[in-house]
Amino acid sequence: MLGCCIDRLRAPGFEFPIRLLDADEVSEAGLFSILEQREPVAGDPAAGAIRLTPFVLGDTYGTRSSTVIMIDQARQCRFVERRFDAQGRLTGESRVEFTLG
Repeated sequence: MLGCCIDRLRAPGFEFPIRLLDADEVSEAGLFSILEQREPVAGDPAAGAIRLTPFVLGDTYGTRSSTVIMIDQARQCRFVERRFDAQGRLTGESRVEFTLG
């Protein structure tokens, strides 16, 4: 299911997300931990690679929300969004859970 996405992440610095997504159990906390990384996680600028930072800080441009959507085998859907201010501080969280028809 996640194979196409995981293959794109197979680069130095992405070992933690790959271990999480390759595991049998993926958690909401684990997924948010990937989205909230504030340090570059891959790429060597000297080699021309792009350094990736999942969470971007900035006054005029940056991460203002992160969303995790999980659907289990029983078709239970969980939608969780975390909101942040310009300094990266958590300002709120919304959570909706329902069963897919």
